[in-house]
Amino acid sequence: MSRTVTRAVSAMRPGDHACFSFDHPSEQSSVVGGYVVNGLDRGERVVYLAEDRDSRVPGLNLRPGREQERYLDTGQLRVIPRSSVCGASGEYDPDLVMAVAGEELHRLAKDGYDAVRFSADWSWALIRARGEERLVRGESAADGAVGSSPVAMMLCHYDAALCPRDALDKVHSCHNATAVSHARFDDGVLRLAPTFDPHGLRVEGEIDVARHAAVTEALLELSAMPGDLLVDLTGLRFIDLRALRLLAEFPGLHRDAARLVLSNPPDFLVETIRTVGDRLPADLVWAEGRGT
Repeated sequence: MSRTVTRAVSAMRPGDHACFSFDHPSEQSSVVGGYVVNGLDRGERVVYLAEDRDSRVPGLNLRPGREQERYLDTGQLRVIPRSSVCGASGEYDPDLVMAVAGEELHRLAKDGYDAVRFSADWSWALIRARGEERLVRGESAADGAVGSSPVAMMLCHYDAALCPRDALDKVHSCHNATAVSHARFDDGVLRLAPTFDPHGLRVEGEIDVARHAAVTEALLELSAMPGDLLVDLTGLRFIDLRALRLLAEFPGLHRDAARLVLSNPPDFLVETIRTVGDRLPADLVWAEGRGT
């Protein structure tokens, strides 16, 4: 590939042919649902390739007021059955994929839309016989077509638990972008992004006094789900002592909030805790084998 960028689904734009591999269905629902809703809110057409036996768009109906039938009725959302891109043998056919996409592009302006978002879960095609060879050809063709289009973008998603790693790497390389989930907070200094298996929050950057409120808000949003909330500190570059106290005291300060379990502390944090540990709450909880 001549270029590969990392793009949050909320920032995708025409010309992006993005690949997204997920580890858990809730991750797929969050990312794909966000991509679809973003397009619907912008007045774009959304075309989703669905399994014939299940025409649900992942994550769409989980959002209040986003009932799928509403968008199907207006024509803004089109759900295409998987059989439309399969040949007589039932196998994925790259030529049919491009033909279906071409038909959708042809009707776009006639139906009154300025842009279109395509999306499909191609896991089924990759794990079929000769699926890797067919998908590499199809994804490469799509990359050329979408990458040069001023009106089209596409999000391809794959189940990492089902797809062989080497095959997934090959199809991933046929995309000009890598899609990531929309961050709960990102101001260029601190990025807070949800994780899904396990359920939690990934912290990247610096937590100082100006960002305590953002951390608290993100934790409150995510702690509504049952069970512990894992806070991955792998990408942490700085954290002040007040923020560490915030993490330790979070469940006690917020009724019904989940217990926070901290993981992957960077070396500087381990050293800080060893140095000033007597000034911190004793109830910092660390993931097994990851603590200090």
